[in-house]
Amino acid sequence: MESREQQKQDFLTRIGWGEAKRGFLSGDASFRSYERLRLPRPIQITLPDGAGAVESMDIEFAVLMDAPPDKEETQPFIRMTHFLRQAGLRAPAILAQDVLHGFLLLEDFGDARFTRMLADKVVNAALLKQEKELYIKAVDALIHLHGQGLPEGVAKYDLNLLMKEVGLFKEWYAPWLSAMCGHVISSQAFVEMETVMAAALQAMPALAEVTVLRDYHADNLMVVSGARGLQALGVLDYQDAVIGSPAYDLVSLLEDARRDFLTAEHDNFVGALLHYYQMNRPEVAMDDLLYHYHVLGAQRNLKIIGIFCRLALRDGKKHYLPHLPRVFGHLNRDLRHPALSKLAQWVQLNIPAELQKISQRVADV
Repeated sequence: MESREQQKQDFLTRIGWGEAKRGFLSGDASFRSYERLRLPRPIQITLPDGAGAVESMDIEFAVLMDAPPDKEETQPFIRMTHFLRQAGLRAPAILAQDVLHGFLLLEDFGDARFTRMLADKVVNAALLKQEKELYIKAVDALIHLHGQGLPEGVAKYDLNLLMKEVGLFKEWYAPWLSAMCGHVISSQAFVEMETVMAAALQAMPALAEVTVLRDYHADNLMVVSGARGLQALGVLDYQDAVIGSPAYDLVSLLEDARRDFLTAEHDNFVGALLHYYQMNRPEVAMDDLLYHYHVLGAQRNLKIIGIFCRLALRDGKKHYLPHLPRVFGHLNRDLRHPALSKLAQWVQLNIPAELQKISQRVADV
């Protein structure tokens, strides 16, 4: 049986990239991994722009997505790439594909991820201004996307799916917490938590549904050199897109599990961006947007806590654990909303502040 490495090299040879230098680029919380490829000399390709036109250009770099077909699907990524590009957003062009073996050759956006652009620098007025501008650009892209039609063949983010994700908190955080400090949350307590969470989700006011990219945050957003407007914002990691609330990707962006804002005015910064979104989509009432934002924020943060513990316990990826205190911080902010008062009481009773601090100490080990 052909090895994965041989399959990869065969694919690259077939598409004319067999001589490219390869270097590991990144992995993520899934089974996908990425390599950057560099040809010995640039070649000319015809690159679709997503709006029906094509552009010939010289290309030297590309990104290879390796999605093992027994663990990952490439078709959802391909489908959403075409949708987003046709909608006017900058998803990476697919230069070549081998769906059977799970390989895609993608346009290379470079290294200017929001995370990298804003990390490990002395915070000053210029950097704070840059952070604000980048996040406004990201919100602008959501405003544009939410004014477009909906993709076909994409699941709805309904109550069943939302609650299935909440279940990850019980399934993975509970055993992790018990193993770390001996604290046990009863099964009955989790039933109460899920009942309260489901009630808050069911009570959300009606809002027109939009495309939800689901992992729309700083590490999946890039500044594309030489481009302008929306085309200057490269968007990654959207294969799990669904149809749901316009607030969800705002939560993903503004309650980032992996980075803190540089500004000390966290609540003011988030509030201003939510207001900016609503001013540009006046059909969405601010009170309704905030209800969705905080309730879905609580849902998402419970899910992420469960996922990070799963990555540690099941996959040995313990480097996600230091993010747990940040995610609890986001959760606690969301729990200030009146619609979540019962969930706030549950968290205070079952995971009080001192236990959240234990999570911090354990994550630092």
